[in-house]
Amino acid sequence: MTPTYRPPGRRPLATALLLVVVALVGACSSAPSGPGAVALSVPASRGTGQPELLDDPAAAYTSSGTVVPAPARAPKDTPVAYPDGCQVAPEVVTVPPEDECVYGEPGSDVEVALVGDSKMLQWFSAVEAVAEVEGWRVKVYTKSACGFTTSGQYDECLTYNAALRSHLADGERTPDLILTSLGDRAESLGAELADNLAPAVRAGAQVVLVADNPVGEKEEWVDGQPWYTCVAEHPDEYGTCSFSERAGRGTASIEEAHAQLEGSTLVDLTRWICPPGTAVPGAPDEQPRCPLVIGGVLVLREGSHLTDSYVRTLTPYLHAALAEAGIARTPVEEIAWDVRLGD
Repeated sequence: MTPTYRPPGRRPLATALLLVVVALVGACSSAPSGPGAVALSVPASRGTGQPELLDDPAAAYTSSGTVVPAPARAPKDTPVAYPDGCQVAPEVVTVPPEDECVYGEPGSDVEVALVGDSKMLQWFSAVEAVAEVEGWRVKVYTKSACGFTTSGQYDECLTYNAALRSHLADGERTPDLILTSLGDRAESLGAELADNLAPAVRAGAQVVLVADNPVGEKEEWVDGQPWYTCVAEHPDEYGTCSFSERAGRGTASIEEAHAQLEGSTLVDLTRWICPPGTAVPGAPDEQPRCPLVIGGVLVLREGSHLTDSYVRTLTPYLHAALAEAGIARTPVEEIAWDVRLGD
């Protein structure tokens, strides 16, 4: 059976998230605790299932006060792979050398490849944290504005993807695990992504497809301002800056690739970014909407990307998803995270 991970709505709380809350506040209670996405889970009796979403997720939404990162810093709240120069530049068409942009446990026999564009690289910090616990070597192959597809891209992207496709399928250099995502909703992209990944799968790689995160359209911007600017200009009511609930732009393509790629795993953490069916206090209407600040952490930076700070708070959920799918060796009930921001 092809594994799919979508966090259920009401299952016993994983020890993973219980321990996160204990590490952060020193005690358990039914009130939201912890930064960012961690605040959306409710402490409960110890169990072996996945984390449970608050009955009222809006209780974890932040309406005013201190935000991490500060809105003015949001565009620069990116993973360390960016300043390290690990996002392949648009003009480059060659695959990075094997010894460059390696993280986690460099000497590990288990290699994880990050493939695609910035919509995959935004997950870097969570992947790196999981890799350090699991003992994985992480190699970054992402390229600017270059999803791992075969059309609709600039020429250098298509050339790079062809070279990377051969590289990943080359037996000796084939990674154990490939993680990728997409931020585009064009109809053919899911099939193209599956087609590009298939040779690596035949060579022995496992594939994890990460659903795209939701983001509001420009038409929903308040006063024509980007989301983080809206938060800065509405310090007394962040709900003003919410947007209509929706799936991520590239999620349909990711789901199509999952359907076509035998043995792939779909990880969808949307409920921890935009809890379903939930109105946002202070929003223009009472319809289900996505908040901009959860547990004191700003969700979005520029464009359609998550802040690195918020991604860090999603680490326990990603780890649990990979454990649930049998990819991470750590049992779900043993996952424990002390999520810290600003280090």
